[in-house]
Amino acid sequence: MWSLAIGVYVFDFDDILVPFSYDMYNEIRKLWRKYNHYFVDLGLLKEADVYKRPVYNMNEWLIHPKYIKMNSEEYAATQAIIIKNFYDDYFNRADLYDYSVPTEFAKRTLMNPLFINDSQVKKVYILSRSMSKAAAESKRKFIEKYFNNPKIETIIVLGSERKSDAIIKHGIQWNVFIDDELPNIRDFAERFNSLEKKEFLIPKYGYNKMPEELRNLIEGKGGIITYYDPKLK
Repeated sequence: MWSLAIGVYVFDFDDILVPFSYDMYNEIRKLWRKYNHYFVDLGLLKEADVYKRPVYNMNEWLIHPKYIKMNSEEYAATQAIIIKNFYDDYFNRADLYDYSVPTEFAKRTLMNPLFINDSQVKKVYILSRSMSKAAAESKRKFIEKYFNNPKIETIIVLGSERKSDAIIKHGIQWNVFIDDELPNIRDFAERFNSLEKKEFLIPKYGYNKMPEELRNLIEGKGGIITYYDPKLK
């Protein structure tokens, strides 16, 4: 575990506090007759195998090689169909998180009194993106069920809204940013002039190895980069 920082923590939700990718992969398997036309069959995978994937987007990871050989317009049209199916089958569900469970990381942070009640943890924001209002509501219900603490506040951004915009809008003076997606980390690294005493805490997944130029940008502004084992209990 990393050393406890003093101040304000900003947690992502999907793939930080819930195993979103693993849940989604299993949902795709349940609907395999619909998706087998587009995707390669990797069979039943363990959670660790899903998180070893080299690219973030599930539709890019699983896409059948025959589609990659298409021209760019045909490939984009195929991906648009898949993304629309994802939205209808998964991202727009009012029960999206009803059957999810907290990650080990959630259990040793937000669900752990030794963390959340520590005087060094001043405030926690769960800053998460949702693709629909239905999914956002399901997310809020999950947070209220498992992470109900007066220190914790939820901020939902919709669609392609930048997380850094939400931070600035709410006047949050953050100290630790916990996220699995490099575009979000890059957004923060580029948006804030100084990263002194600010830490980026990142789970070790296959798709989020830090590029050297991004590492140099963060460390050049005084920031700290820490990768953690998401399965550590």
